[in-house]
Amino acid sequence: MFDHRYSNGLYAYLGYTWAHDIGQDQLNPFTPYQTGNASGDLRHNFDATVTWDIPYGYPNNWLVKSLTEKWGADVRWTVRPGFPITLNGPETADAADDGQQVEPGLNFLPNEPLYLYGSYNGAKIPGGKQLNPAAFTPAPVGVNGDVPQNYFRGFGEDQWNFAIRRDFSMYENRRL
Repeated sequence: MFDHRYSNGLYAYLGYTWAHDIGQDQLNPFTPYQTGNASGDLRHNFDATVTWDIPYGYPNNWLVKSLTEKWGADVRWTVRPGFPITLNGPETADAADDGQQVEPGLNFLPNEPLYLYGSYNGAKIPGGKQLNPAAFTPAPVGVNGDVPQNYFRGFGEDQWNFAIRRDFSMYENRRL
């Protein structure tokens, strides 16, 4: 982590965290608990922020001063991977045949790519990448399958934010 306040109202922050959240989950009431990546497992997080309180001088005119003082600019950059995704098989009747609908686990199919790129069935893939539906087959009800929970990841985030702000004094020691 880097956190520093410079002179003339400039402030900078850089932060990086790594974490691995592991948990136990159950696909449906008929399968055993499975240990794996938890739903909130975000491994890498990076944040960068720069804030600048724009200098305004000290004009003698109260109107000019009230319009030009206490302005600032902020830039923030956030980068992180996507959240984990758990794949389930098609909904089916349970093994006890009591009318409950369950989603079994999935098995990998050998020699099939896990991802498709570009287009699928003649349509362009949003984001340029998707899971290949032909790479998986449903496991029998009551079996987790060999596709681990939260094994795949959704799209990550790479976001820039820019803001111009102004502080408004309400009282001597309170600002909005």
